[in-house]
Amino acid sequence: MRALTIFLGLVVIWTAPVWAQTETIDVLVIDETESLTESLAVNIIIGMLRQEIDLFSSVDAVIAKVNSPFDLPICNKVNDKTYDLIIVAPKGVISLGEIYLVTEAYPQTYSDLSQAIEFLKVLRESLISQFKIDIQLRDVNNSFFAGLLSSYFERMGLLKSR
Repeated sequence: MRALTIFLGLVVIWTAPVWAQTETIDVLVIDETESLTESLAVNIIIGMLRQEIDLFSSVDAVIAKVNSPFDLPICNKVNDKTYDLIIVAPKGVISLGEIYLVTEAYPQTYSDLSQAIEFLKVLRESLISQFKIDIQLRDVNNSFFAGLLSSYFERMGLLKSR
């Protein structure tokens, strides 16, 4: 009995680091911006995301050409990858004041996506305080357009379905 207890204790200690790890997520940033100021703001976001290697396994970016902020962006798969989170910076992002965080429905049910969204909220506060850029984060729970983009990207094969 004592040997079994010691064995189980060793198993728990040996596998504890595996349990403590959270999954890292793949992020795609779609940049629809056209002005230099907006592009710089998006590049700051991309740079900050790439520094968080414990949370994000990859951060890819593509540029999409659209006619209005509410056009569906046409972009091809990047290296045939699918993504857990797609961040859309729409045309006129500073005047529109919104960035869309596109996930599948109910991202709060996944700890890794919840952590990513919390990190983006902190990043948003940093943008407000340092650069005086006030941008709201809209996700599938509080924006019809983000929900529409979620369905669109899932059908295109860009958004992972868990």
